[in-house]
Amino acid sequence: MAALEPISSDDSNSPTCAERVSKLEVLENFKNLFNSGQITDFEIRTSNGTIRTHRAILAAQSPFFAAMFSNENYVEVNQNFITIDNYNPNVTEAMISYMYSAKLSGISEFALELMKAANQFQIGALKSACEKRCIKAMNYNNVTEFLIQADTHKAERLKQASMKFIKEHYDEVAQTEDWENFKGDNTKHGLYAELTDTWSPTKKRFRAGPSNE
Repeated sequence: MAALEPISSDDSNSPTCAERVSKLEVLENFKNLFNSGQITDFEIRTSNGTIRTHRAILAAQSPFFAAMFSNENYVEVNQNFITIDNYNPNVTEAMISYMYSAKLSGISEFALELMKAANQFQIGALKSACEKRCIKAMNYNNVTEFLIQADTHKAERLKQASMKFIKEHYDEVAQTEDWENFKGDNTKHGLYAELTDTWSPTKKRFRAGPSNE
């Protein structure tokens, strides 16, 4: 479910105000359907309980679910439920809610984990939204973890933003425990090499001006 684009007066193909209202109504109807728990036909089970859902909505929003529902050999298809226990249950609930409403709320502390879930279940719009949330929340203490996870989960926007932040604030980032662990992790040498390919933390960030001598 693509995010609604802003109306441009110069674009004759832009949706009219009425069309935008219609799309919002559709989203609201989907949200109400989810909240009602009516005519559900598939369950998402977490450590916090069961989320009742609709196969059609999941398949429309996620190529992962679309492929699963198209293959009767999957055990989950025949038993009508899937267990998702590798994420905080709040993250799973936020992911399912987004699939019905295209809205995010109150997930700032879970944005990175939600991005991982969105990547696993192939929900591109949600993944992009989580990347933006992470970039907005980026600081000296979390940027190294953002870089590692962005590389692992192919979040290119977050990866490039993390690299840029590290290069611009290296003195501060270098003092964190995460950065020391990152440099000492043999499994991350490729990523470190990519970061330092055209930049070295040992060099001054600004060249000295010409000598007057």
